[in-house]
Amino acid sequence: MTKDINLYKALKKSKVKKEKNPTGVLLAIFPILIVMIMGGMSYWLYVKNQELSSEIDKINEYLNNPEISKKHEEVVEIKDRQSELNDKESALIKFRNNYNSYPFFNSELFEKIEGCMKDDIVIHDISYSSNVGGAYMVLQVSTTDIKAASTFTQDLSATQLFEEVYYDGWSQIRENEYTFKVTCLLKAGVHE
Repeated sequence: MTKDINLYKALKKSKVKKEKNPTGVLLAIFPILIVMIMGGMSYWLYVKNQELSSEIDKINEYLNNPEISKKHEEVVEIKDRQSELNDKESALIKFRNNYNSYPFFNSELFEKIEGCMKDDIVIHDISYSSNVGGAYMVLQVSTTDIKAASTFTQDLSATQLFEEVYYDGWSQIRENEYTFKVTCLLKAGVHE
């Protein structure tokens, strides 16, 4: 005896279910995942925007505060005044340095020169000239002692008022009367 088996009916009765397709699930999850990421980023950007907006409001409130504006104006005035004083100070320092670089003619200078005049030395003329090399004082001197020219020159050098002191030799104008010229390069800024 043979019995016919209908497999189709048997399959229907066994209630075997089909497996689901994993690619379809992934295709459905992917857009949801993207939407969630975009939503998270949007929320984060919104929070940051609110923080920045709050900081901007605080800054605007600070800048528009009348007391702060008044203090800012005072600070600007003080800085301007300080800059002006710094400019004046630098000008004064420059002036003082320039002033100290020039030689000084004062009574003490001439008293020291007079202290070097021994024997019968007589200064007939004092002239002054200045150029890039410095300030020169030229003394026209006469004496009756022929050795007085070198002694006078050495004594002037010993005063430390001059960078250089030299004479150009003597000449006899009469018997026992000699003249010579002493040139002195003055030191810069000598205070005695």
